[in-house]
Amino acid sequence: MVEVVVDSNVILSALFFGDKYSMILLQKEAERKIRFVFNKEMKQELNMKFVVFLSQYGADMGKVKRLTDKLSSILSRSKEVGHKTYSNLCAEDRSDNKFIDCAIDSNSRFIITKDSDLSGLEGIIRNKYKHTVRILSPYQFITEYFR
Repeated sequence: MVEVVVDSNVILSALFFGDKYSMILLQKEAERKIRFVFNKEMKQELNMKFVVFLSQYGADMGKVKRLTDKLSSILSRSKEVGHKTYSNLCAEDRSDNKFIDCAIDSNSRFIITKDSDLSGLEGIIRNKYKHTVRILSPYQFITEYFR
């Protein structure tokens, strides 16, 4: 099973907006074909954004329970790694550095994100940290990894 670092925006796009490839990614995770890797800061961001999305997009209690249960299941199957690397490579949005750090700390080969701020950093990560990581959208990962 391949371990991947997944940006919170991908999970939230699946849960709240039904984004096709983000949903396929969650399905592959539920089937245990991939495993999500988080650090503490990533989990905190995901939980915080989840609450914000619930309040912004509204949901009846049944839907809130289903979404909460789904997120809890995802997090319970995930792997948490300690945050040891502080890369500071993403200048446009410093909060995105935690995804790079997690990939390095967990030796993950993939970061899955919809965030363009992270694109173009693969070579810098490889040169500075001697770690090869691919930064892919959900579509790119699904079509390349699950051909």
